[in-house]
Amino acid sequence: MRGVLSFWYRFLNAPYDMDETVAFRQSRAQVALHQSKRLAVVLYEEAVRARYTDNPADHEQQLAHLLWITRLPFVRLGIVPTATPKYGVDAVGFWIHDSDCVVVATPTAELKVVRPQEIAMYERLFEMLDGQAVYGKDARHLITRAMDEL
Repeated sequence: MRGVLSFWYRFLNAPYDMDETVAFRQSRAQVALHQSKRLAVVLYEEAVRARYTDNPADHEQQLAHLLWITRLPFVRLGIVPTATPKYGVDAVGFWIHDSDCVVVATPTAELKVVRPQEIAMYERLFEMLDGQAVYGKDARHLITRAMDEL
């Protein structure tokens, strides 16, 4: 997290509030990973392999955390393998919240989408990605293979 944020602080010439930002993101992650929630996540294998620091140990720690998350009973984590064709899907992340809104993340803002027809489009996109993803031991295999190649 610090590696990604460091780049954006420099690139955007933004005020440096790393500790506060990391604390906020960690608290947000704790809320999202509470057992009362149900979380469905799809990542591209490229995201699993992307390194954001020069230190391979940082990436290994991130991947170990991801492996832990795959074993949580209330989390369904899928990974779209690199060899799978990507049909018109870009790299902007989005989060669907109970079909009430979609949050789209850009480098400089989070956009909140609330129009039902747009939410439906993101739900269709998620379903497509979900169908391309591998889960369980196959997803864990992609993660551990990325760890082995560090």
